[in-house]
Amino acid sequence: MFKNALAVVLSYALFTGCKSHTDPQPTQINTEKTDVGTVGDSVAKQDIATTAASGSKDASQISVSRASVPPATLITQKGVPLKLVGAPLAIGDSLPELNLTDAQTGEVFNTRSLVGKVVLISAVPAVNTPVCSAQSQALENSGDTLPPDIVRVTLSRDPILSLADFAQNQGNSHVLYLSDHEKGVFGMATGLGVDGADIIARAVIVMDRSGVVRHLQVVPEITQLPDMARAFQVARDLNTVSTFADGPI
Repeated sequence: MFKNALAVVLSYALFTGCKSHTDPQPTQINTEKTDVGTVGDSVAKQDIATTAASGSKDASQISVSRASVPPATLITQKGVPLKLVGAPLAIGDSLPELNLTDAQTGEVFNTRSLVGKVVLISAVPAVNTPVCSAQSQALENSGDTLPPDIVRVTLSRDPILSLADFAQNQGNSHVLYLSDHEKGVFGMATGLGVDGADIIARAVIVMDRSGVVRHLQVVPEITQLPDMARAFQVARDLNTVSTFADGPI
């Protein structure tokens, strides 16, 4: 009987810890609602896919990371290691041709159509969670600082309807919302897939007009924001010339 009571207490403590959004420390915001490596893959998939944030967080409370890890290595969620899987994308590579879904139209979107424009891709694990929402809002609000011919993309494995609802709530959005919900091909083609969970790593990718990656940041700790300001600057710089030599700028 004592063992059963203890198990109930421990289970309750784990549940309330996963659901908390009240911790004032930026690095303790649990963006994806669960410690994937702690409570198991099936719970992680259900929580991440179905749980929306109850209210938006002040972006100033969320720490920004300027560090990056290579794709197909390891990231963490509140210190818990998460394995990234797939073919690692690198600076100087062309983004693979993939079929995704335009969440706002429901139509198939082939990434080959991005060639010819400077493109900034903001990859988020689950758009309706505080850090992902703040990252997506930063891209939405970049219209005053980015030339209009730079293509801005928010990409996630959220269900199409969830991503479409988020886009609709932005009003007259000029951001392209792409869903990779069904097969996770983007994560596997870039090394940004998260092993055992239907999400992708938090990342920002900037490509030149030839479709070549010139800037790539994979955030080491998934509860932190990427350096969007740096990505915006790279996109602006790329937009002023036709091509760049291989390598980051």
